[in-house]
Amino acid sequence: MDQSDAETFVARFHDVRKSNDAEAIMEFFVDQPEFCISGQCRATSIAARHEKTDDFTALAQHLTSTWSWINVVFHNIVVSGDLLITRYTLTVRHLPTDRQTETDIVDFMRMHDGKVASMTQYVDTAHLSAIALGDG
Repeated sequence: MDQSDAETFVARFHDVRKSNDAEAIMEFFVDQPEFCISGQCRATSIAARHEKTDDFTALAQHLTSTWSWINVVFHNIVVSGDLLITRYTLTVRHLPTDRQTETDIVDFMRMHDGKVASMTQYVDTAHLSAIALGDG
């Protein structure tokens, strides 16, 4: 994947994520991908880890029914071999409370045959938990 392909993939991925269509999002991933929203799972409900044996579809449906992506401003898109790194500012709405906020995110994606085989997302999970609880 070259830089142009990476930028096109990331733009398409985020456009589909903004649609909140879990099944359409799944098309960007290999079957049974590894997925992690970094953070302490015992400290926040935002952190999530999906291993290859878990049901990734259920996790995608949960995330899209809980968080709506409003706007994405890209700062960096870096490709190195099969690694794709994206840094962006996200405007997001917590759907159950209708609260909106901005947060910075860094995604590390390992690609395989043009799809995401593993993804680790670094986001301020404490801030998003506070938004979800009405404290942020």
